[in-house]
Amino acid sequence: MVSDRLSLTSGRHTMPWTEGGRVCGHVRLCQSTGGLTASGSTPPLSGLSLQWGSTMAKGTAVTKSKAERPAPETAEAKRARQLAKLAPRWGGHVVLFTDGFTPVPRTLLKYGARLKPFALGPAELSFVLALMFFKWDTRRPYPSYATLAERMGISVSYARDIARKLERKGLLLREVRQGAPNQFDLQPLFDALAKHVEAEIAAGREKRKQKLAVL
Repeated sequence: MVSDRLSLTSGRHTMPWTEGGRVCGHVRLCQSTGGLTASGSTPPLSGLSLQWGSTMAKGTAVTKSKAERPAPETAEAKRARQLAKLAPRWGGHVVLFTDGFTPVPRTLLKYGARLKPFALGPAELSFVLALMFFKWDTRRPYPSYATLAERMGISVSYARDIARKLERKGLLLREVRQGAPNQFDLQPLFDALAKHVEAEIAAGREKRKQKLAVL
């Protein structure tokens, strides 16, 4: 493969580059940054030399022009890529994600029933997941008990009981508001779960050390 020597002078900032005598594109020097951009097929880097006045730079990296760079990923394309990964786990039914999805750490499902001193029961875990449906950022969710009860398939009074149990366990804080639904603060649960996970990681490291010591 043959690449011609490029000579750019102050009066000529763009030069064609060729392979085997055939013009394959143009290389342009940016005077302010000293960088190179190329149009057409990317020229070979080996042997590429650039002379700017009396300065010679060999092997200068060449980047494609903006017209040749891949377009940024659109929101629709990003969503389609996410669904392509998620849908197969749910029988390939993309329609299941019509309303989006709620990210849930595996550690909640793995350790929720083993939290100390108070673990999450099945109904309490379902209550937490129902709350997380309404938590889109750092703000506290505030669905009504009627909404939570409908989502969980239970009575409103049972939903209130679950919230009170979580509060007594120190895993939930409720802010009662006049004329508006309660705000539910799950930070105590998150903190307790994080503490448990850190303890599990530390215990795992200790077990590995003990095994290595035996070997």
